[in-house]
Amino acid sequence: MMNLEDIKKIKLTDYQYFLPEEKIAKYPVSPRDASKLLVYQNGYIEESHFYELAKFIPSNSLIVFNNTRVIPARIHFKKETGSIIEILLLEPFNNSYEKIFQEKYKVQWKCMVGNAKKWKINEKLTLKFNNDAFLEAQWLKKTQSEIIVEFTWNTKQTFEEILSLIGKIPLPPYLNRPSENRDFLDYQTIYAKNLGAVAAPTAGLHFTENVFNQLKIKNIDATEVTLHVSAGTFKPISAQNILEHTMHEEICYISQQTIKKLYEHSDCIISVGTTSLRVLESLYWFTVNKFQTFEQWFPYQNQTQSHYSFNEILLKCLDFMEKNNLNIITFPTRLFIVPGYQFHSANALITNFHQPESTLILLVAAWLGEDWKNVYKYALENNFRFLSYGDSSLLFRKKN
Repeated sequence: MMNLEDIKKIKLTDYQYFLPEEKIAKYPVSPRDASKLLVYQNGYIEESHFYELAKFIPSNSLIVFNNTRVIPARIHFKKETGSIIEILLLEPFNNSYEKIFQEKYKVQWKCMVGNAKKWKINEKLTLKFNNDAFLEAQWLKKTQSEIIVEFTWNTKQTFEEILSLIGKIPLPPYLNRPSENRDFLDYQTIYAKNLGAVAAPTAGLHFTENVFNQLKIKNIDATEVTLHVSAGTFKPISAQNILEHTMHEEICYISQQTIKKLYEHSDCIISVGTTSLRVLESLYWFTVNKFQTFEQWFPYQNQTQSHYSFNEILLKCLDFMEKNNLNIITFPTRLFIVPGYQFHSANALITNFHQPESTLILLVAAWLGEDWKNVYKYALENNFRFLSYGDSSLLFRKKN
């Protein structure tokens, strides 16, 4: 495992590659599982389609999904002056995800605001809908990274119902197009359950009932975790010194049943997406840190504590949950996985193709080592589609 001095030597430009605009998928393929699949294992690359995924996964494996559900988190208000104020919901303020969507009449959210200079503190914005119904937004205060906004409305509907009427799906900015009605379905996994994400766990967008049936035939089990993907996943790394980048915080949720399944299948765990992988790796360090929140560089500063196997960590976690009568364990993570990181959990990663110089490409480089360049070179030269609505890959871990 690298230490902080080693991380300081990482050059962000080494994780740059040229991504032509025409390689970025603006819309998904149909059906979902018709997307291409790049399979990497032991240095070799094979090309297939996602509907054949089960063929490449060993029997008796466990696939880990992130069951977060994308919310229509983008709201547009038009002022009397004609100015458009765009509010992007980030996460609840002084409330839980479980409760806030069922609230009535008033909620408060941490938000990003577009055209914020046209909106004054305490000024109310109004959005009318359904005849006499209206939603008001009031800027309460600004923190270091977001604006706290209070929303009030004059109907008996829950906030979830209000959002379904007036909210827009928050498509990634690199798609360079407004969201459309079809995105309400396209930008959502078919197994999405828990409301809270403002970005889809896009590795899961390729799964269909047909793919699930093929996995069952091969006795491949499945389990779920939750990580509500935040807008921070698109935050570019602006500093050449990686140590200066502040990783966004996201909340992990893992059930006792999932931890038991992970223990039973520890020989072959397949992570669907970088978000599921971050949950599993974060669970390791959260447990190592005696079930206390840890900072983003904690793993690199506490290498001597990484001698535990993943199974040992899972047993410690189960013991902690039983002693504290917990069915679900939840904790925040800012884990930043960079090249040189030592993985503890999964054996394979299903993921799309990511932006150059992003936190996600650094994670893939940590997973594959220098072979990440061969994978991306192959994808670019063989007409793979990139980013959220693009094609998929199944990457077996490059051993440290």
